[in-house]
Amino acid sequence: MQEYVIVSLADLNKISAVGGRQLRRRGSASRLRNGWPQVHDELYRLGPISDPPADSKVSLLRQLKNNAVAIASIFIALSGFAYTTWRDETSEANRNFRVAAFESLKQLNELQLITNAAHYKMDKMQGDPILGWSRVVMFDDLAVLLPPPAVQDATKLHATWESNWEGLGHDQDHADIITDAITQSREHIAETLKRLK
Repeated sequence: MQEYVIVSLADLNKISAVGGRQLRRRGSASRLRNGWPQVHDELYRLGPISDPPADSKVSLLRQLKNNAVAIASIFIALSGFAYTTWRDETSEANRNFRVAAFESLKQLNELQLITNAAHYKMDKMQGDPILGWSRVVMFDDLAVLLPPPAVQDATKLHATWESNWEGLGHDQDHADIITDAITQSREHIAETLKRLK
């Protein structure tokens, strides 16, 4: 299949002169005889594309060598972009973990204060079980934002509080079971915070 490119008549004259076929300008009659329209020399017409010389065809390996700096630059840029994206996502996840972890520690600390007030001080105001329930439920909600075993700890604490809050102030075992569940949850959250990078 023949390919064509747009060339000016002046360039075509130069190409023909090199090939030994000098085109002479003899006026519009000559142009019509040669099949050319009556146009100005600087206007353009279609002409065939010449095949490149065989020595200008460069192998793939040579092209890679010639463009090694550009290829390396693209690789470095893409690697940097990928690392930056990963780092941003990791930092955002760590920020979410930290906020949830500190709020969970706060809720667990308040639950411990309520447990102590209800059991040791017999204070119905500070040791109100309804306040304890609100802290337990809040820890349930925050645990889903934390890595394992936070959800298991929240489930265990919920069940422990449900089974033992009525015994506060009457039986030391109930207070100890609740305190152990709170302590275990706090230790796991502290370990999670230490692992964050």
